[in-house]
Amino acid sequence: MICMHFGALTAGSIITNELPGGRFGENVLSLYVAKWVACHYNLPFQFTPFEYSDQLMLHDLEEQIDATVPRIPTFLTEDSAAVEILKHINFVYQINYFTNHFKEWDTPTGGQLLKEEDPAFIADIRRIMQPRFPVRKLELPADAITVAVHVRKGGGFDSLVLTTGVSDFREMNLYADYRFPLKFPPDQFYIDQIQYIADMFRDRDIYVYLFTDDKNPAVIAATYAAALNDNPRITFGYRKADNAHDTNVVEDFFAMTQFDCLIRADSNLSKAVQLLHDFKIVIYPRKVTWDRIRVTEVGIDVR
Repeated sequence: MICMHFGALTAGSIITNELPGGRFGENVLSLYVAKWVACHYNLPFQFTPFEYSDQLMLHDLEEQIDATVPRIPTFLTEDSAAVEILKHINFVYQINYFTNHFKEWDTPTGGQLLKEEDPAFIADIRRIMQPRFPVRKLELPADAITVAVHVRKGGGFDSLVLTTGVSDFREMNLYADYRFPLKFPPDQFYIDQIQYIADMFRDRDIYVYLFTDDKNPAVIAATYAAALNDNPRITFGYRKADNAHDTNVVEDFFAMTQFDCLIRADSNLSKAVQLLHDFKIVIYPRKVTWDRIRVTEVGIDVR
């Protein structure tokens, strides 16, 4: 297990999650880390609600914290001052993933280590991260290798996204994929990884479902299919109507767990999904270059 020791916390302490102010994925990852700290120190956990949290079993299975209770924002580092803060008694420690040093925990390899070496924590996460209400399941072909592909395009939430390179360097900061290139890898990354899985399973049909914030997933599917030479073994699915960055968030989150394989960007939503399901393969970008926005290093986790 990936673990850092900060000195003993007292039995009067409570752990809660801080809201990082982002979307569902950010809030879920912050919840994961707060729960990990609570499990690690065997301390009570009380959750701070966030958008869509009332659609999770978390709402029924964990105690909600009193919004009026004062809290200590905790930065989990190896710094001695931070360690001293953790030694106080009867405090609520508010854990924010995005302001601590749990970066190793966040990596796909770290996530896999958590699955293999801390099964109790993973079981607890999977217990509370079940849908509270029935969600529609996708109908997937039983005889195919199924691949969830999470394609971030901005979709109205983020700023513009480049696709073919930078034409005006004076305006680069306008583009989301310049500021967050691993979160918005180019289409070629997804095309290459779909081909990789098709090559790995040469005797099987491949069913690819696009989870995207783009309003026109049909265009993405057609682009990918053409780039893959309309391979008859590879078929595409996607939501046919009402697709947007702020719709079907919880449905898509749980639907991804139905698949054999996951191809994802450096997106907090699909990172959070990764701990909920034992995918056969998870593929993600590790490095990019900006000559033509190419992914130059890919991480692949194979079970």
